[in-house]
Amino acid sequence: MALKLEERLMIEYLRNKGYGIRRIARELGISRITVKRYLEGPNMPKYCRTAPYISKLNSYKEHIANRLQDYPDLTSFKLYNEIKNKGFEGSYRAVAYYLKKVRPVKEGKVFLRYETEPGEEAQVDWSEFGRINYYGRDCKLYCFSFVWGYSRRHYIEFTVSCDIQTLMRCHQHAFEYFGGVPKKILYDNMAQVVKFNTGDRVEFNEKFLNFALYYGFLPDACDVLAPHQKGKVERVIEYIRASFFCGEKFSSLEELNAKAINWCQQIADVRIHGTTHEKPSDRWEVEKQVILPLPKTDYDTRKVEHRLVMKDCYINFEGNCYLVPWQYARKTVMVKASEQVLSVYCDDKCIAQHALSKQKGRYIRNPEYLKGIPRVADNRKQKYRQAFSEFGDIGVKYFDEVLSSSLSNPYQHLGKVLKLKQNYPIKDITKSIEVALKFKALQSKTIINLVRRQIPPHSLNRLERILSIPGLDYNFQEVEARPLEFYEWVVRDKNG
Repeated sequence: MALKLEERLMIEYLRNKGYGIRRIARELGISRITVKRYLEGPNMPKYCRTAPYISKLNSYKEHIANRLQDYPDLTSFKLYNEIKNKGFEGSYRAVAYYLKKVRPVKEGKVFLRYETEPGEEAQVDWSEFGRINYYGRDCKLYCFSFVWGYSRRHYIEFTVSCDIQTLMRCHQHAFEYFGGVPKKILYDNMAQVVKFNTGDRVEFNEKFLNFALYYGFLPDACDVLAPHQKGKVERVIEYIRASFFCGEKFSSLEELNAKAINWCQQIADVRIHGTTHEKPSDRWEVEKQVILPLPKTDYDTRKVEHRLVMKDCYINFEGNCYLVPWQYARKTVMVKASEQVLSVYCDDKCIAQHALSKQKGRYIRNPEYLKGIPRVADNRKQKYRQAFSEFGDIGVKYFDEVLSSSLSNPYQHLGKVLKLKQNYPIKDITKSIEVALKFKALQSKTIINLVRRQIPPHSLNRLERILSIPGLDYNFQEVEARPLEFYEWVVRDKNG
């Protein structure tokens, strides 16, 4: 009797536990003679299959072959479902294992390596490097990579933004770092550079084209889904992750960038490059002789946006509020923001400048911008004086005397007198004010009553006699208004 592998293992296990032949045979349900032959035999009995193995897939292999011939990319799961519907009772794993053996191996794509002349080309790309605490905010961390095609020297800069202004500023920093510009820069269809790429036609971002025109380089885009065309910068990003960023400790973005530049100079530039077998710094001595010179002034890469100045003289920009001179409240202004400074313009004139805040939710102010702002009280006084000037000198005199009187809330009285203009002629109001001034009766009620009666000339003498009683003061203090029920209660209380 041929022992199965499991039986042999169990015999060895039980023998090591001290079991005898009889007990081992009883435990495993096999003959004592078989156990004895195994234990006393010079060699372990060889395991052999008692019957030939028949795969459940045999009946379906022709179907699988035909389907793969027509559709080489069919998945194992789809084929499994097809033959399952035809009666296959095996497992998905069996189908997947069989397909792995019979599916034709795809031929890999072949790429030609190309080298560029000195100063001819550079490659640029962005890559995400996790997150960073940036002035109390949790921000994505990006790495800008710039590599020269000939020398393989590169410049890297970490940022918390990858918008077009940041991209142009990083280019400027790279140009300044190297002291010149390449003739062409290759990009992988990033949205800040390429609006669309159909293969036959590429349209670039107009802002970036103006930037490229200023520095004299030609932007070029890879074919769609062909990042291998800028393989130099792709490999640089992998190199940055492995050789520099992994395990590096830093407390701020500024410290990280300082370490990155030091790494470029002390390690990346002086290593023996795997492709050129030379140091990038040595090849740079050739390349720097033919790069394009920098223009005399930097390109204006400031972010430009329009803002409406709020009534409190602040504008909102990227989560912070900045004060502008009070004369521009409720006006639309232009904001230009660089890396460090925010400038505000109105009619092409710079009206305010502030240090750009890295934090959020801040109010940034300059007290100089509020100098000369009219007080609310002074503004109201000027407004009312101008309104009473419509009544001539009499009106202005009445205005001054009301403000200098002991009347509580003088502007309430002035406002009620001005409301009379809606229903009565100015000459009648002026006449009533003149009479009230003559007898120092400054309350608005007096003037309102005089206007409503429109004082006929023949009754003026009688009114003067009434108002001219010696010892009377018509500037009555205002008293609390009480309902009639109050007085009923008083009378009822006095009568018991």
